[in-house]
Amino acid sequence: MRNVYKSLMVVSAGFLLGAGVVWADGRYWTYDASAGATAPENVQAGQPYFLQTGRSEASGSAWFLWGDRFKNTSSLTSDFVYYFEEVPGVTAKNGAKVYYIKRQNGDYLAQPGNAQIYTPSVERAWKVVVHTAVNRDPEYAYSHPNAEGEAPTQYKGMDAYINEAKDNNNFDDLDLAAASYLNLSNGLTITSVEANQPDEPTSPFMALLNYPGDNTASYVSLGTDYSRNVWLVYPATKQSAIEALKSVMQETTGGQTLDEKIKNYPLGNGVAQYSKEKHDKLVALWEKAKAYADGTATGTDAEIEAVAEAILPAYQDFVSTPNPLVPGYYIMTSWRAETGSGYDGGALYDRSAVDPGDRTLRWTLRENDGVDYREADTLSYNTCKMVWEVVAAKEKGLFYFRNFETGNYIGTASQLYQSISVTENPVNTYNIQANPKIPGFFSFYSPDLPKSSAEYSGIHTERAL
Repeated sequence: MRNVYKSLMVVSAGFLLGAGVVWADGRYWTYDASAGATAPENVQAGQPYFLQTGRSEASGSAWFLWGDRFKNTSSLTSDFVYYFEEVPGVTAKNGAKVYYIKRQNGDYLAQPGNAQIYTPSVERAWKVVVHTAVNRDPEYAYSHPNAEGEAPTQYKGMDAYINEAKDNNNFDDLDLAAASYLNLSNGLTITSVEANQPDEPTSPFMALLNYPGDNTASYVSLGTDYSRNVWLVYPATKQSAIEALKSVMQETTGGQTLDEKIKNYPLGNGVAQYSKEKHDKLVALWEKAKAYADGTATGTDAEIEAVAEAILPAYQDFVSTPNPLVPGYYIMTSWRAETGSGYDGGALYDRSAVDPGDRTLRWTLRENDGVDYREADTLSYNTCKMVWEVVAAKEKGLFYFRNFETGNYIGTASQLYQSISVTENPVNTYNIQANPKIPGFFSFYSPDLPKSSAEYSGIHTERAL
């Protein structure tokens, strides 16, 4: 019996595809970039908007506020849609309108100090004012005179503007709510209604901050940072049923054909193989969607939306549910050997079977180095060191890996990025997990190891003996 599954070094990641979005809200939206961003003075309550980070615009890309994070994508869903909801009966000191910022799902941007960035309660919503961003030079310098005989204090950037205003007792042009180091057409800032210390003219305002578009791990925050406080807002419009369908298809495959996208997912009933039934369901949906998108089939908006709504769940259901690891005997090979060149089959083996003084895991990898593995080789005494018995542990879904020749178990590493040892007794439990970034490949996971220490973590079941 052959159970073929592929794997690679541990990669920690999660599926990026959205789930749980209510289709009736209009899942897919679009905007007219050529029309430019809305001028701050033209922002309207009740109009759906996308909020682009000023930092990404300055760097030539387009990253948008996406919940508590930012994302660069052509598939703008309802998760990206925001509204300025006017606070009734409240205005700023200068007469400006005061808003809540509301998501498409009904949650509000929460006031500073709240445990979460969003809240379903309007009582906890943050009241904000929109300002036209005023450019300030981050290199601007000012020398504050000190007592006779003392050198002047040098200030730079906003500190220079603030201290110069203090010395001149003139705060008319300071405008700390609107000040920013970014100079963008139609750029705006979103701040608290009052400064942190309302009666202090040099007190900063709490602002909604963004981050450079090249940092996908960043989170939205509230604070004072004149290099991160500018936004561009674009009116958002719902896509038609057929446009939304095409967006779903784009989001699902990234522009590839479905065959190309899922070609590395092996079908079958074996370990780490994927359900043919789920595969066929996805393919049938895709063919129907493709016919609508190509114009070779027609349907009502409701029929087209039903197909569009079903595609992502069907795709996720297929790719995220491989058959689990079960006890048995396996030969494990690395992703490098699977995809690279100049290697043998790259099997994982217990080095102590060759050198009793070296109790570590090794890959064969290098060709003709005395320990080689090739899939076509006949199983023999020479391959016993590469065979691992998967033994169920007490914890459900976890296993020990025991070498068939030596009886040793895959152990642990002394520190990150060091070789993993083998042990006489079972110490570390493992399992495999589908890797979301490399279709059809798996990560070797152990809750007993420090994160990323499983250096020899690639598993590829060539044979179940």
